[in-house]
Amino acid sequence: MLKYVSTLVLKEPVFLFGILESAKFKRINLPDLMPAMMLCPEEARTHAILYIKNFCVTEMSSRSLAVHNMLVHMYARAPSTIEILKFLQEVHETLEKFPGREVYFDVNYALDICQKRENETNAELNKVSKLQEEIHQSIG
Repeated sequence: MLKYVSTLVLKEPVFLFGILESAKFKRINLPDLMPAMMLCPEEARTHAILYIKNFCVTEMSSRSLAVHNMLVHMYARAPSTIEILKFLQEVHETLEKFPGREVYFDVNYALDICQKRENETNAELNKVSKLQEEIHQSIG
């Protein structure tokens, strides 16, 4: 199954996530799936987040750094930054309620990926601003 995951995540991601949640694949090594998840198309990212969060993390109780970092990655790649901020806020609130509780993702990785996302957003805003200036100059 593992050798086909990369192809399935590209061609039939929703179908793949459904299959992976079945009893037949509960013994699969979840971290081995994570490199293929990087290929997940944007339109299936919500399904990937739900699979990783609800199945891998919650149901299977994965504590794997690879699994949790992939969840951070998927949230950070979502069209809106609201998802990653909401996720990090939930983690923060949990840590406040339960001091000393472990975090299973690399915090530096999460910060780096958020910083990259912020830089990408700022670059897009700069492009829009320059375009607006050019339009105003050509009109006036």
